[in-house]
Amino acid sequence: MKEAPWSDQDTLRLPNKEERLAKEILQFEKYISPTKEELQGRLATEKMIERLVKAIYPDVKIECFGSHVTGLLLPSSDIDIVIHCDSSIGTEKSVINRIKRVLLKQGVFSFDEIVHIPFAKVPVLTIDSLRYTVAIDITVNNIAPSSNRTSLWIKQYPELKPLYLVLKHALQSVQHPRENFMPMSSKSNGLASYALVCLIVNFLSVEAEKLGCIKSSPTYYANLLVEFLDFYANFNFATTGIQFDSTNPYFEKGYLPPLAIQDPDVEGSNIGRSCSMIAEVQECFSFLLDTLLENKKDGPPNSILERIIPVSQQLPLDGTQRLEGRNYKVQPLPMLCSASLEKAQSEKRIRNMQQRQKRRQLRSLKRQKRNNDNDQARDSYNDNDDYDCDERNNKKRKRLPEWDNYVGDTSFVPLGKTKTKQKDGDKYSKKLKGRHIYF
Repeated sequence: MKEAPWSDQDTLRLPNKEERLAKEILQFEKYISPTKEELQGRLATEKMIERLVKAIYPDVKIECFGSHVTGLLLPSSDIDIVIHCDSSIGTEKSVINRIKRVLLKQGVFSFDEIVHIPFAKVPVLTIDSLRYTVAIDITVNNIAPSSNRTSLWIKQYPELKPLYLVLKHALQSVQHPRENFMPMSSKSNGLASYALVCLIVNFLSVEAEKLGCIKSSPTYYANLLVEFLDFYANFNFATTGIQFDSTNPYFEKGYLPPLAIQDPDVEGSNIGRSCSMIAEVQECFSFLLDTLLENKKDGPPNSILERIIPVSQQLPLDGTQRLEGRNYKVQPLPMLCSASLEKAQSEKRIRNMQQRQKRRQLRSLKRQKRNNDNDQARDSYNDNDDYDCDERNNKKRKRLPEWDNYVGDTSFVPLGKTKTKQKDGDKYSKKLKGRHIYF
């Protein structure tokens, strides 16, 4: 097996594979962190966008958020930029539209390099040009407390960063058999980056110690990774939501969206609202767990982490550890069927069937209650009647006088009836209200 570029020979020669995996996780964090050239390229791209926007709107405030600020980024991660402006300038959509028009008119970017998504919950302008290190996502007046919260969590939980980088890279590598589904892309109904951060923090604060993850152990990070995958692969997201409450970290969510994670900073906001395929994400967790623990030849000097993070066969020309920026590619990890995956899919089918049965029962109960209420209202109305049905109908319809008294008398025709006359031996009727009465 090819040696993992993030590990040294001393690590790969460790006889204990759990200890070897724990050291590899920490070494991978350093390996994937931005290099000096990548940081300079990102800073230059950020300044370029700020200069272009300031030329259009001189008085706006521009700042970055997301992984570019928190440091939880892969080499190809984009830069998230938010424009803070007054409402007098215009709406979010109009501001983004004007920026797009000006950039295209001035020839700064071509039409193929700019993508505008105006009907998203947060309108975004994506600029992806090969002339710059990474892509840029621009939003307007987007409240994003996630960056500050993530920075606080990284200080509180040092394990968060290495565990997150390994999981994000591995999930981006997985090729799920479902077409056009990417586990680590909220645009394809997968996990958003902040949702993965929340899952890790919930696991570290609530479950890690219960599952025997001891900080002083040399296998601590390996235990965290394995137990995280096992815990969330079997977690019942269908009925249980996650909240950041030390006394009650979980709640019964009923029929809320598939993934419910209450935002610790924005009341009533669901961080997992974009992930409608959490069952498929759980299948990816099961697959990564099986791949990590499979019975391969794992004696030294072999990498354990390389099982879920494939290594590129293309080496940098300058002899550095890895390719930088856009040149760095996440290698695919085809998702093959396994016993654990079949079990996850079977449990998913059972959960879906149970949910359908519950919905049918609920609709039946509502229908039965509605019918009972109608019957009670009808009985109550009949009990309060002090006159018979015929009299009630006569009063409602305001019946006209009986026709027997007027047969043969053409001088009187009640309103709404038809008067007929004899002309040239033929009958014809003069229609007044749509009824014909012949004498």
